Amino acid sequence: IADGVGGWRSRGGDPAAFAWELMSGCRIAAESEPQGTVVRRRSRVRALLSRLLRRADRLAADPRSLLDSGFRRMRQSAFGPPTGGCTACLASLNRTSGVLSIANLGDSGALVLRGAQVILESRPQQIDFNYPYQLSVNPDGRIGEITPERADVYTTPVQEGDLVILMTDGVLDNLATRYIRKAAELLWDNEPQEIAQGIVNLAYALSMSEAESPFSVAARAAGFHYPPHGKEDDITVVVARVEGASANRDGEEGQKECGKSGRKKKKKATAGERSDKAIARRRMDELQRRIVR
Repeated sequence: IADGVGGWRSRGGDPAAFAWELMSGCRIAAESEPQGTVVRRRSRVRALLSRLLRRADRLAADPRSLLDSGFRRMRQSAFGPPTGGCTACLASLNRTSGVLSIANLGDSGALVLRGAQVILESRPQQIDFNYPYQLSVNPDGRIGEITPERADVYTTPVQEGDLVILMTDGVLDNLATRYIRKAAELLWDNEPQEIAQGIVNLAYALSMSEAESPFSVAARAAGFHYPPHGKEDDITVVVARVEGASANRDGEEGQKECGKSGRKKKKKATAGERSDKAIARRRMDELQRRIVR
Protein backbone atom coordinates (compact mmCIF):
# COMPACT_ATOMS: atom_id res chain seq x y z
CA ILE A 1 0.00 0.00 0.00
CA ALA A 2 1.03 3.63 -0.50
CA ASP A 3 -0.46 6.77 1.01
CA GLY A 4 -0.02 10.09 -0.79
CA VAL A 5 1.06 13.06 1.34
CA GLY A 6 -1.52 15.85 1.01
CA GLY A 7 0.99 18.67 1.57
CA TRP A 8 2.28 18.23 -1.97
CA ARG A 9 -0.91 19.74 -3.44
CA SER A 10 0.44 23.21 -2.69
CA ARG A 11 3.41 22.44 -4.95
CA GLY A 12 1.36 21.12 -7.84
CA GLY A 13 1.45 17.47 -6.85
CA ASP A 14 -1.36 14.92 -6.92
CA PRO A 15 -0.92 12.70 -3.83
CA ALA A 16 -3.25 9.98 -5.10
CA ALA A 17 -1.63 9.81 -8.54
CA PHE A 18 1.84 9.61 -7.01
CA ALA A 19 0.85 6.70 -4.77
CA TRP A 20 -0.84 4.87 -7.64
CA GLU A 21 2.16 5.34 -9.93
CA LEU A 22 4.55 4.03 -7.27
CA MET A 23 2.46 0.93 -6.63
CA SER A 24 2.06 0.38 -10.35
CA GLY A 25 5.85 0.43 -10.68
CA CYS A 26 6.17 -2.06 -7.83
CA ARG A 27 3.60 -4.35 -9.45
CA ILE A 28 5.41 -4.29 -12.77
CA ALA A 29 8.71 -4.97 -11.04
CA ALA A 30 7.21 -7.93 -9.16
CA GLU A 31 5.71 -9.42 -12.32
CA SER A 32 8.71 -8.85 -14.57
CA GLU A 33 10.29 -11.98 -15.95
CA PRO A 34 13.94 -12.46 -14.91
CA GLN A 35 16.38 -12.15 -17.80
CA GLY A 36 17.64 -15.43 -19.22
CA THR A 37 14.89 -17.56 -17.66
CA VAL A 38 13.81 -20.55 -19.74
CA VAL A 39 10.94 -22.67 -18.52
CA ARG A 40 9.74 -25.73 -20.41
CA ARG A 41 6.12 -26.49 -19.59
CA ARG A 42 3.23 -28.06 -21.44
CA SER A 43 1.04 -25.10 -20.66
CA ARG A 44 1.90 -21.46 -21.35
CA VAL A 45 -0.20 -20.47 -18.35
CA ARG A 46 1.68 -22.85 -16.06
CA ALA A 47 4.98 -21.57 -17.44
CA LEU A 48 3.97 -17.97 -16.74
CA LEU A 49 2.82 -18.84 -13.21
CA SER A 50 6.05 -20.70 -12.57
CA ARG A 51 8.14 -17.70 -13.63
CA LEU A 52 6.10 -15.29 -11.56
CA LEU A 53 6.22 -17.46 -8.45
CA ARG A 54 9.98 -17.97 -8.68
CA ARG A 55 10.38 -14.24 -9.16
CA ALA A 56 8.14 -13.58 -6.15
CA ASP A 57 10.15 -15.96 -3.96
CA ARG A 58 13.37 -14.10 -4.79
CA LEU A 59 11.79 -10.72 -4.08
CA ALA A 60 10.25 -12.03 -0.87
CA ALA A 61 13.67 -11.98 0.75
CA ASP A 62 13.83 -8.20 0.43
CA PRO A 63 10.67 -6.21 -0.34
CA ARG A 64 12.79 -3.09 0.09
CA SER A 65 14.45 -3.97 -3.24
CA LEU A 66 11.00 -4.23 -4.80
CA LEU A 67 10.14 -0.76 -3.47
CA ASP A 68 13.39 0.56 -4.93
CA SER A 69 12.62 -1.01 -8.33
CA GLY A 70 9.10 0.42 -8.31
CA PHE A 71 10.35 3.91 -7.42
CA ARG A 72 12.96 3.74 -10.15
CA ARG A 73 10.42 2.61 -12.75
CA MET A 74 8.09 5.44 -11.77
CA ARG A 75 10.86 8.01 -12.24
CA GLN A 76 11.74 6.55 -15.64
CA SER A 77 8.20 6.88 -16.97
CA ALA A 78 7.97 8.10 -20.56
CA PHE A 79 5.68 10.89 -19.35
CA GLY A 80 8.12 11.97 -16.68
CA PRO A 81 7.89 11.35 -12.94
CA PRO A 82 4.87 12.79 -11.15
CA THR A 83 5.39 15.50 -8.53
CA GLY A 84 4.48 14.45 -5.01
CA GLY A 85 5.32 12.12 -2.20
CA CYS A 86 3.93 9.10 -0.38
CA THR A 87 4.59 6.56 2.32
CA ALA A 88 4.69 2.85 1.47
CA CYS A 89 4.36 -0.55 3.11
CA LEU A 90 5.02 -3.77 1.16
CA ALA A 91 4.70 -7.39 2.27
CA SER A 92 6.07 -10.46 0.53
CA LEU A 93 5.86 -14.14 1.48
CA ASN A 94 8.55 -16.64 0.56
CA ARG A 95 6.53 -19.78 -0.14
CA THR A 96 9.57 -22.02 0.22
CA SER A 97 10.75 -20.89 3.65
CA GLY A 98 7.42 -19.61 5.00
CA VAL A 99 9.07 -16.33 6.00
CA LEU A 100 7.11 -13.10 5.62
CA SER A 101 9.10 -9.94 4.86
CA ILE A 102 7.75 -6.43 5.25
CA ALA A 103 9.31 -3.13 4.17
CA ASN A 104 7.77 -0.05 5.75
CA LEU A 105 8.66 3.53 4.92
CA GLY A 106 6.75 6.27 6.72
CA ASP A 107 3.73 6.10 8.97
CA SER A 108 1.69 3.37 7.32
CA GLY A 109 2.20 0.02 8.95
CA ALA A 110 1.77 -3.73 9.22
CA LEU A 111 0.41 -6.13 11.80
CA VAL A 112 0.64 -9.92 11.76
CA LEU A 113 -1.82 -11.74 14.01
CA ARG A 114 -2.11 -15.36 15.11
CA GLY A 115 -5.44 -15.34 16.86
CA ALA A 116 -5.17 -12.82 19.69
CA GLN A 117 -1.36 -12.90 19.55
CA VAL A 118 0.60 -10.15 17.80
CA ILE A 119 3.42 -11.83 15.85
CA LEU A 120 4.79 -8.69 14.23
CA GLU A 121 4.05 -4.99 14.48
CA SER A 122 5.88 -2.34 12.47
CA ARG A 123 6.81 1.07 13.86
CA PRO A 124 6.17 4.41 12.15
CA GLN A 125 9.06 6.41 10.73
CA GLN A 126 8.72 10.14 11.28
CA ILE A 127 11.07 13.08 10.86
CA ASP A 128 8.88 15.03 13.27
CA PHE A 129 5.33 14.83 14.60
CA ASN A 130 2.91 14.28 11.69
CA TYR A 131 5.84 14.53 9.26
CA PRO A 132 6.50 10.99 8.01
CA TYR A 133 9.33 9.60 5.96
CA GLN A 134 8.22 9.64 2.34
CA LEU A 135 9.45 8.93 -1.15
CA SER A 136 9.13 12.12 -3.15
CA VAL A 137 9.84 13.85 -6.44
CA ASN A 138 10.11 17.65 -6.65
CA PRO A 139 8.56 19.71 -9.46
CA ASP A 140 12.00 19.96 -11.11
CA GLY A 141 12.33 16.16 -11.14
CA ARG A 142 14.78 15.88 -8.25
CA ILE A 143 14.05 13.13 -5.75
CA GLY A 144 13.80 13.85 -2.03
CA GLU A 145 16.35 12.96 0.60
CA ILE A 146 14.49 9.85 1.75
CA THR A 147 15.15 6.84 -0.49
CA PRO A 148 13.79 3.27 -0.41
CA GLU A 149 16.95 2.14 1.39
CA ARG A 150 15.65 3.99 4.47
CA ALA A 151 12.66 1.66 4.79
CA ASP A 152 12.60 -0.58 7.86
CA VAL A 153 12.51 -4.29 7.03
CA TYR A 154 10.83 -6.86 9.28
CA THR A 155 10.83 -10.63 8.88
CA THR A 156 8.94 -13.37 10.70
CA PRO A 157 8.01 -17.01 10.06
CA VAL A 158 4.27 -17.35 9.53
CA GLN A 159 1.84 -20.22 9.84
CA GLU A 160 -1.28 -21.24 7.99
CA GLY A 161 -4.18 -19.12 9.22
CA ASP A 162 -2.14 -16.07 10.27
CA LEU A 163 -3.56 -12.70 9.26
CA VAL A 164 -1.37 -10.07 7.62
CA ILE A 165 -2.80 -6.55 7.88
CA LEU A 166 -1.37 -3.52 6.05
CA MET A 167 -2.81 -0.12 6.99
CA THR A 168 -2.35 3.56 6.26
CA ASP A 169 -2.05 6.10 9.06
CA GLY A 170 -5.76 6.79 8.68
CA VAL A 171 -6.17 3.59 10.70
CA LEU A 172 -3.17 3.86 13.00
CA ASP A 173 -3.88 7.47 13.99
CA ASN A 174 -7.37 6.49 15.12
CA LEU A 175 -7.14 2.93 16.42
CA ALA A 176 -4.77 1.61 19.05
CA THR A 177 -3.30 -1.80 18.24
CA ARG A 178 -5.50 -3.50 20.84
CA TYR A 179 -8.63 -2.36 19.00
CA ILE A 180 -7.35 -3.50 15.60
CA ARG A 181 -6.50 -6.86 17.15
CA LYS A 182 -9.92 -7.08 18.79
CA ALA A 183 -11.72 -6.24 15.54
CA ALA A 184 -9.75 -8.91 13.68
CA GLU A 185 -10.50 -11.41 16.45
CA LEU A 186 -14.24 -10.73 16.26
CA LEU A 187 -14.22 -11.13 12.46
CA TRP A 188 -11.59 -13.89 12.33
CA ASP A 189 -13.74 -16.49 10.54
CA ASN A 190 -14.88 -14.02 7.87
CA GLU A 191 -13.25 -13.47 4.50
CA PRO A 192 -10.20 -11.14 4.50
CA GLN A 193 -12.22 -8.55 2.53
CA GLU A 194 -14.83 -8.46 5.29
CA ILE A 195 -12.18 -8.18 8.01
CA ALA A 196 -10.57 -5.27 6.16
CA GLN A 197 -13.94 -3.54 5.75
CA GLY A 198 -14.69 -4.00 9.44
CA ILE A 199 -11.41 -2.31 10.41
CA VAL A 200 -12.05 0.50 7.90
CA ASN A 201 -15.53 1.10 9.31
CA LEU A 202 -14.23 1.17 12.87
CA ALA A 203 -11.36 3.54 12.03
CA TYR A 204 -13.73 5.85 10.15
CA ALA A 205 -16.16 5.99 13.07
CA LEU A 206 -13.30 6.87 15.44
CA SER A 207 -11.93 9.51 13.04
CA MET A 208 -15.24 11.39 13.23
CA SER A 209 -15.66 11.05 16.99
CA GLU A 210 -14.49 12.97 20.03
CA ALA A 211 -12.94 9.87 21.55
CA GLU A 212 -9.28 9.84 22.57
CA SER A 213 -7.13 8.60 19.72
CA PRO A 214 -3.45 7.71 19.23
CA PHE A 215 -3.12 10.91 17.18
CA SER A 216 -4.58 13.19 19.86
CA VAL A 217 -2.33 11.63 22.50
CA ALA A 218 0.76 12.04 20.28
CA ALA A 219 -0.20 15.63 19.38
CA ARG A 220 -0.35 16.68 23.01
CA ALA A 221 2.90 14.86 23.76
CA ALA A 222 4.49 16.93 20.96
CA GLY A 223 3.28 20.17 22.58
CA PHE A 224 0.17 20.84 20.48
CA HIS A 225 -3.22 21.75 21.89
CA TYR A 226 -5.34 18.90 20.57
CA PRO A 227 -8.36 17.81 22.63
CA PRO A 228 -9.52 14.17 22.54
CA HIS A 229 -10.64 13.61 18.97
CA GLY A 230 -10.08 11.37 16.00
CA LYS A 231 -8.14 12.41 12.89
CA GLU A 232 -9.97 12.61 9.58
CA ASP A 233 -7.84 11.04 6.88
CA ASP A 234 -7.83 8.61 3.98
CA ILE A 235 -8.22 5.06 5.29
CA THR A 236 -6.88 2.00 3.48
CA VAL A 237 -6.63 -1.55 4.81
CA VAL A 238 -5.38 -4.71 3.09
CA VAL A 239 -5.88 -8.06 4.82
CA ALA A 240 -4.42 -11.39 3.70
CA ARG A 241 -4.67 -14.82 5.27
CA VAL A 242 -1.72 -17.20 5.02
CA GLU A 243 -2.73 -20.42 3.29
CA GLY A 244 -0.97 -23.75 3.03
CA ALA A 245 0.00 -25.58 -0.12
CA SER A 246 -3.22 -27.64 -0.13
CA ALA A 247 -5.29 -24.44 -0.13
CA ASN A 248 -3.26 -23.16 -3.07
CA ARG A 249 -3.94 -26.37 -4.99
CA ASP A 250 -7.64 -26.08 -4.22
CA GLY A 251 -7.52 -22.53 -5.57
CA GLU A 252 -5.90 -23.74 -8.79
CA GLU A 253 -8.60 -26.41 -9.19
CA GLY A 254 -11.24 -23.75 -8.61
CA GLN A 255 -9.73 -21.67 -11.39
CA LYS A 256 -9.91 -24.66 -13.72
CA GLU A 257 -13.57 -25.23 -12.80
CA CYS A 258 -14.54 -21.67 -13.65
CA GLY A 259 -12.59 -21.74 -16.94
CA LYS A 260 -15.30 -20.72 -19.41
CA SER A 261 -17.23 -18.25 -17.32
CA GLY A 262 -14.11 -16.72 -15.77
CA ARG A 263 -15.86 -16.67 -12.40
CA LYS A 264 -16.18 -19.34 -9.78
CA LYS A 265 -19.64 -19.71 -8.30
CA LYS A 266 -19.80 -18.33 -4.80
CA LYS A 267 -20.87 -20.89 -2.22
CA LYS A 268 -24.04 -19.90 -0.43
CA ALA A 269 -23.67 -19.26 3.28
CA THR A 270 -25.43 -21.70 5.58
CA ALA A 271 -27.87 -20.52 8.26
CA GLY A 272 -25.18 -21.10 10.87
CA GLU A 273 -22.64 -19.03 8.96
CA ARG A 274 -25.13 -16.20 8.51
CA SER A 275 -25.88 -16.32 12.23
CA ASP A 276 -22.16 -16.21 13.10
CA LYS A 277 -21.64 -13.18 10.87
CA ALA A 278 -24.62 -11.40 12.43
CA ILE A 279 -23.14 -12.04 15.88
CA ALA A 280 -19.74 -10.72 14.71
CA ARG A 281 -21.39 -7.55 13.36
CA ARG A 282 -23.20 -6.96 16.65
CA ARG A 283 -19.98 -7.41 18.58
CA MET A 284 -18.22 -4.96 16.25
CA ASP A 285 -20.99 -2.45 16.90
CA GLU A 286 -20.53 -2.97 20.62
CA LEU A 287 -16.77 -2.47 20.28
CA GLN A 288 -17.33 0.77 18.38
CA ARG A 289 -19.75 2.09 20.99
CA ARG A 290 -17.34 1.20 23.77
CA ILE A 291 -14.47 3.11 22.12
CA VAL A 292 -16.35 6.24 21.09
CA ARG A 293 -18.49 6.71 24.21
